[in-house]
Amino acid sequence: MVVKDDRQTIAAVLVDAIIENLGTCPSKQAMDQMAKDLVGKYPALGDPRRKHLGYQMWFMGSSDGSPASGFLEERLKNQRKKISDKKLLSTSATKCNELDLPVLNWISDDEDDDPDPEEGILEYIRQNFGTDVDSAMKNTVFQRRTVIRRLNAVNVDILDNLVVSMPRLFDTEGMITQDFDCRHPALAFVMYDRWPRVSRKILEYAEESGIDYLKKFDDVTILAYCVLPFVLPSCGRRAASDNLEDQFDDGELPMVTTRGKRKAKAAGRPPKKTMSILKASDLDVYKSMFVVKPKNTHVAEILKMNTHQAPFLLALGTMADLQFDSFFIIIHKVAIPCGSKFLKAFDSLTKIFTVLPLPFPVESFNHWLFIYHGVFGKPCQSNLPPVVQALIGQIMQNI
Repeated sequence: MVVKDDRQTIAAVLVDAIIENLGTCPSKQAMDQMAKDLVGKYPALGDPRRKHLGYQMWFMGSSDGSPASGFLEERLKNQRKKISDKKLLSTSATKCNELDLPVLNWISDDEDDDPDPEEGILEYIRQNFGTDVDSAMKNTVFQRRTVIRRLNAVNVDILDNLVVSMPRLFDTEGMITQDFDCRHPALAFVMYDRWPRVSRKILEYAEESGIDYLKKFDDVTILAYCVLPFVLPSCGRRAASDNLEDQFDDGELPMVTTRGKRKAKAAGRPPKKTMSILKASDLDVYKSMFVVKPKNTHVAEILKMNTHQAPFLLALGTMADLQFDSFFIIIHKVAIPCGSKFLKAFDSLTKIFTVLPLPFPVESFNHWLFIYHGVFGKPCQSNLPPVVQALIGQIMQNI
């Protein structure tokens, strides 16, 4: 009998010829004749102990409606599936490329204005308050970008160094927004203009998708922000499966793939170190974007417990009636006050990803792609995930 590797090679060659000449769905008569001719010309590929050299091992049709079987049929099924998947991906990519994204102008008029930072001005800003300091902060907007590039060049922690060198950027309300608005004046009020209208469409989209939410809330801007994590699927990332406990402090591991562990355990050997896909839950996505605590909570407690580098929105108040006394942007061990208005806090949160070189949270990566490239209209350098493209196409029409 022919060995497995040779049999697979023969089946691959013959099926490729079948697809080229007869397509991916040849008739049973053609497949049956192929199998008979194969063992007829090469008897060693058949079974001399059986009638007709046992050609049915290569293809055996059925007259009672059950699926065909055999080496050729199995290979044909696999090739048919691969061709179908390639066509689907090609069609999806074409649709994504044809989608007209609502791109806005993100080119700053002062993009080339990058003076070297003056230590005296930075020290003055650290030590003083008032309108003169606010004016000085505006003048250091582009100096900060020079500092960031230099810190990047020496590969140090940019966030920690900025907190030390420019603390007013973090501990003074409105400085993040001021920095962004100076660089992109045309985008200063985009979130105020678009998000209330986008919020209503997100809720309509969620309702049509069968997602239940409490309709008694009047503030649709907050409600839409809370519903968004449940509209798009979360993102996954690769991590070593033997180190998962160190990556999650709450003891609740997300869904992971654990192929090979059972076989290794049954054989009495330790499992190999593998890379598993961590899949965040909808709740993980929600927590990476929005955290609500009682109004008497000390922000210092939140900072002490926080282990995430990516910024998120902290609201102090009650979620039951959407009554919040204050909002903060939490960046690792820093809390930026944002007042008592959600839209102001959300506007600052979206702008901070431009002001500081911070990546989007892993769990809510797709959701921030929608906010930035859909709502904010930032040009996209590469194809967006199809789910993000689809949501932009659904929500951003007539906005």
